Amino acid sequence: VGGQIPIITLLQDLLQTGDQIDSLTGVLSGTLSLVFNQLNAHPEMPFSEAYQNARERELPNPNPIEDLSGQDTAQKSLILARELGLRAEPKDIETEPLLETSGDGDDIIQQLKDNVDGPMAERFRKAREDGELLYYVGRVDVQQGKVSVGIHSFPAKQPPFALQDADYAVQVVSQRFPKTTPLVFRGPGAGAEFTASGLLASLLRVCRSLA
Repeated sequence: VGGQIPIITLLQDLLQTGDQIDSLTGVLSGTLSLVFNQLNAHPEMPFSEAYQNARERELPNPNPIEDLSGQDTAQKSLILARELGLRAEPKDIETEPLLETSGDGDDIIQQLKDNVDGPMAERFRKAREDGELLYYVGRVDVQQGKVSVGIHSFPAKQPPFALQDADYAVQVVSQRFPKTTPLVFRGPGAGAEFTASGLLASLLRVCRSLA
């Protein structure tokens, strides 16, 4: 989760040193981070065009529906929820899909044009009027024992994280880091290099623990 950003390690450090985490909100898909960052900056851009830009950079999963259905973000949210002590299962996650049908190549772009471009343009138009930014996030509410995935709006003047390009970001609210001063992890995480770096770091930690 998070590519080279050590989100799980940092969460474990907080818990092991006695902090009590209340909630976690994160942009956990590099593909959707890039797409929504483009649309927040250029609301007139069709969703399908923003997704095509991500595809040209080889960011989406091999099966594009994993990103667009919310499955990728849901799986990562579930991992984080379990790290925080929730006994959640995939069926427990409330997920707002962007696109539910399957497809690949030009077919997925056509499906986005037919089913997503229009509704999404309206949502971004309204968000701009209301002074808000939209992000596709995973949320873990520890106090209520809930995990959810979907589009959420945030004040443009005070967003929970300052995202660029295809950044990952996670905001943690806890006893030590209340809502007024939450803890935020942010950085690039999508792409082969960052994913490989994160996997290598995890492998090295396991090797050290076995030594």
